[in-house]
Amino acid sequence: MSQQLHSVHRASPRAFGRPRRPPALTDVHARLYASQPALCQRPTSVAEVIHALQRAQRRGLAVAVAGGRHAMGGQQFLAGGCVLDMRGLSGIRAFDRERGLLTVGAGTMWPELMRGYLALQGGAPR
Repeated sequence: MSQQLHSVHRASPRAFGRPRRPPALTDVHARLYASQPALCQRPTSVAEVIHALQRAQRRGLAVAVAGGRHAMGGQQFLAGGCVLDMRGLSGIRAFDRERGLLTVGAGTMWPELMRGYLALQGGAPR
């Protein structure tokens, strides 16, 4: 199944003179509980994470970190808060073959991690 962020589209509030809000978000499987965040950010660097956190702080918003979006209760979307979509920070950063340690970005999903690990091992298990 695709690991995509699902949104529930609603009529744009811009027609009423208000700024556009991010679409409502829901999990990738059950799609039971749509949540409406006030702000949704997808950082691609540590500097962008810091900027997003500062922006949320200035607006007085609580912050939720969304990874794989598998929780079916909508917790990862924090209605009315700031959602940090960490998928922009994915990938294997380092591999210590001797110790068998991988360092990965916060948005790395299991399939990507396993493909990368096997590629680094030359396809052979350790």
